Amino acid sequence: YHRIVKDEAVVSTQSTGEFIMDTERNFYFMEMNTRLQVEHPITEYITGVDLVELQLRVAQGEPLPLTQEDINVRGHAFEARIYAEDPGNNFMPGSGDINYLSTPTETENVRIDTSIRQGDAVSVFYDPMIAKLVVWGPDRLSALNLLHSKLQEYHVVGLTTNIPFLKTLATHPEFQAANVHTDFIPEHEESLFPVVPSLPDEDLALAAVSYMLHNTATPSPSPWARVQFSRLNLKHVEDIVLTDGDQEINFKIRCDGSKFYVSVDGRAEVEMA
Repeated sequence: YHRIVKDEAVVSTQSTGEFIMDTERNFYFMEMNTRLQVEHPITEYITGVDLVELQLRVAQGEPLPLTQEDINVRGHAFEARIYAEDPGNNFMPGSGDINYLSTPTETENVRIDTSIRQGDAVSVFYDPMIAKLVVWGPDRLSALNLLHSKLQEYHVVGLTTNIPFLKTLATHPEFQAANVHTDFIPEHEESLFPVVPSLPDEDLALAAVSYMLHNTATPSPSPWARVQFSRLNLKHVEDIVLTDGDQEINFKIRCDGSKFYVSVDGRAEVEMA
């Protein structure tokens, strides 16, 4: 492919060719982009070649310092695109503020390409990609296990991301066995999108009380600020609305001494001490 491009003088910069392979392992040319693709860190990891540096050097008139025969491929690499999207809703793109962001530590075999920081916003006007998490391992399975491990350390709060889906995909037996094709997601939809059971009322009540206490905490020295659950001649009930996925849940919380009594969506109260 490189020789065809060179002989026909189609381009004079780095390009990316895209191919597709059928079930009999025949490759078919799809398209060529006269630029580096977003997946270029994969090539950089398995070849040890800095493609961006080479592109800049060629652009300023320098010759390529190596030939195709000088390039050796080693190991295996994966790139996971961290997106603000909802895989459970047909991968619908999302937007919003990133209230909290914690990422894996970059090492020789772990790379994160991003410009997003905690407090930034994902806009509706641009691609909702948050980052690229790229890993390398001596073989496919070790690289995939490393990817899953680092996805476990990637935390984004404030909007829906595809991180849970990527973790499920990385541990899927068929994906680990490299039985991957263009219909992979539809074929394994049930196992990739398992039904998430509802949380028990006890867990929901604990979340509601924790949320309430966090939001009513105050450094004020006023004694009135410390009796937010006290009312004269009546029992105070705090109304809170939280969401569990797409479901809106209504809580009624009352305090009696050191105990909280929480009603979840009108059901019987859960006692919490």
